Amino acid sequence: MQSRLTNGSFTRDAGHGWLTQIWFALVAILHRWTRPKIAGHALRSEVSGKESCTSATVENERQHSQTAALVRTDDTGTNVTIRTGDSLFRPPLVVSPPHQQHQRGVCLVVMNQLLAQLPKDPSRTTKQVIEAVIFPTTQPHKASCFDMLHGLCVRRSDGRLSSVLAEPTHFVSHAWSTPFALTVGAVNAWCDENGIAPEEVFLWIDVFCLNQHSEIPGTPGISEDELANCFARSVEHAGHTLFVCAPWAHPQALTRCWCLYEIMETMRRGASFSVCLPPEERESFAEAMLVDYESVERQVLIVDVRLASAFSEAERDMIFGWIESAGGCAIMNSTVKTALRKWILNAGLRELRSIEDKSGMRSLSWLRFARALAGNLVDNSRLSEAETLYEQVHQGVLEHKECGSDSFEALEVLNGIGELRLKQRRSEDATLVYGRALAGMRVLQARHPDTFDPDLTREKSAELLRRTASGSVPQASARFQLEAA
Repeated sequence: MQSRLTNGSFTRDAGHGWLTQIWFALVAILHRWTRPKIAGHALRSEVSGKESCTSATVENERQHSQTAALVRTDDTGTNVTIRTGDSLFRPPLVVSPPHQQHQRGVCLVVMNQLLAQLPKDPSRTTKQVIEAVIFPTTQPHKASCFDMLHGLCVRRSDGRLSSVLAEPTHFVSHAWSTPFALTVGAVNAWCDENGIAPEEVFLWIDVFCLNQHSEIPGTPGISEDELANCFARSVEHAGHTLFVCAPWAHPQALTRCWCLYEIMETMRRGASFSVCLPPEERESFAEAMLVDYESVERQVLIVDVRLASAFSEAERDMIFGWIESAGGCAIMNSTVKTALRKWILNAGLRELRSIEDKSGMRSLSWLRFARALAGNLVDNSRLSEAETLYEQVHQGVLEHKECGSDSFEALEVLNGIGELRLKQRRSEDATLVYGRALAGMRVLQARHPDTFDPDLTREKSAELLRRTASGSVPQASARFQLEAA
């Protein structure tokens, strides 16, 4: 005979008298009437001097609301559409056992609905949502949110109803310290970019899928080994990890032991790996790559698991034990950086094509961006793609009014092509290319003796040749002298 506040709206237990039921109905109506409207550009705040808002996230929810409504069958067998303010949860029919954790997937539409029900606060972290909503809602039943979503369905665009619970299609790796709206917005943005409807996406995300009362560190219901196995199996079973990277310049998830461990397990288990940026982060990320791709890469790749934190020292020690058993911190750092470097490269290539498609022009900034990407393609042994891109960049530099064949930009491209030729095991061609670069460097040094030092390129070129050509560095340098003469 007690009421409780769940997700900002009252729910009632069976057995209330009719006066009490009327009271709850009036409260619910008043609550909905006074609740602030969620609009397309409503949630805004200032973070680090830049706008950090969830407007794009909310706009996504608005766009999907008509085709992905949530429906629940009431006690009379009538299908009732869930409105803003209605509770998503109800007492569980059964609490699923821990060994089934990896099979729990919750539809993305549920996350969108939960976000829409929360009072507007773009700075509210996922941890705060758990403390204010998830934990008090599930605590009386000692169950997971997954167990309390039974009977809830999503209405598809064709009118069909399907359960919001299913085998997971994606595993979400995220930091609890990240604003919940950014996490939800990032996953929605990734779905939009890849043409996947939210009702088709079922997430294994700890907020919904783990029992916060018996299946997290420090609770009596699960051992450390069982917990490690839980996350490993969940990553493998979903087969595709979505890593929430926010803010992109200093991703909070890369400072958390859990998230780094999840990336490593993704690589070890052979699962797919994708990085999700919130909509409001995507534009600044693209602009930063265009200005200085290599600096962006260095900034994102500042990863060291030894400096990562956890909620407690005991939890950190537990995760480090798992890391050591998997090869240690050095292996983990390398694995995480490899995954992130691949993501940055692919994101850069998409942005490069997007810029060219929109403008039809190849500006100097575009050429520099493309040259940096071509070098990364070489480093990743994607040699065919690198050759095609280098050809485009070289031609573009030669035709650009601010460059030309004797410009520093052109010589930088030649250096890159030289490295490509070495990777292709074409050392004679590399010798020719580096010889042309050296000759050009001499010309520049003669023009700018106070600001230009050709020794750096000469030494670098000689070292690169030494790796494939017989002889010593001086001999390789002599070959350059001959080619440059």
